[in-house]
Amino acid sequence: MPRRTAGFTMSGDLEPGEAAYLREAACRMLAGERQADVTRWVNAEGHRTTLGNPWREEVLMRTLLRPRTAGLDAEGQPIDGAPIIITPEEQKQLKALSPGRSEQVDEREYPLGGTAVCGKCAWELIPSWAAGKPIYRCPSAKPDDLLDLPAADGEAARSQPCGSISMNALMLEDAVAERVLAELLQPDAVERLESLLADVEAEVGRLKKGIKQVESRVKRLDAMVRTPMPEEAREGIVGALKVTRKEARDARTRLRFLEQMTAAELPYGDVDELIAWWRSAPAASRRVLTLLEIEKVRVGPGRRGRNPDPHERITIDWR
Repeated sequence: MPRRTAGFTMSGDLEPGEAAYLREAACRMLAGERQADVTRWVNAEGHRTTLGNPWREEVLMRTLLRPRTAGLDAEGQPIDGAPIIITPEEQKQLKALSPGRSEQVDEREYPLGGTAVCGKCAWELIPSWAAGKPIYRCPSAKPDDLLDLPAADGEAARSQPCGSISMNALMLEDAVAERVLAELLQPDAVERLESLLADVEAEVGRLKKGIKQVESRVKRLDAMVRTPMPEEAREGIVGALKVTRKEARDARTRLRFLEQMTAAELPYGDVDELIAWWRSAPAASRRVLTLLEIEKVRVGPGRRGRNPDPHERITIDWR
């Protein structure tokens, strides 16, 4: 199955929501913001790649520098009537910001993105690359969008990722897939998945209503901040505004995450049919099924020695 290009539908038209944030990301870079900061902003707003993974700097730049993004063909010539996200001139300026950037960047699928967490500090593991191999790793620093949140926002806002856990991506994904397949072979698996899917659809509806309410609070607080008042009172409202904005971002991220799951095509059949489906199903379908089964995968420290068992390192929180 061909992979959809970020910013475009499978038919080649612009995907309005994706095109809008990619265009803003390019504008921010051209205005002088660091590429790493822009990538953090994209993720903080809840946007994800077409595979459902958090954006990484090199993947975001690769997307913006694709000829198609500027309505160009492979030779850099304009395509009549082609939709564009940024202009050819803007793309040229972006290339000038990244001299010597390799065209060969890591765009592999990370199906456990957003699901795998550090077994020590509970921070989300991020896709990365080490010694020529894909890995999931605990970040070594707190994301910028959490640095200035008040302590009242919760322990997660105050804590710091430990940066000490990492695991080979293929090893982790294969171990989780084995566990998921084993669960799917239980007698009542299909009925349970259908029930989970109904719960997810119900939560999607609740989230959409909640997001409207939170966004309304953001507007009211933002208007209050602009109103003349004592500085002490203003500081309290500014703090509340930061917390509410983060609540809105988190809710939008959760909504996108759940909306991926509602597209599940549930497999049916016996053991052989299920295994055949798993081997031939599109990566997106396998990811959706995994997300329906799993709440979190907690990855612990590895032990030294040859041929360690990856199952000893993972603990799965099932839905």
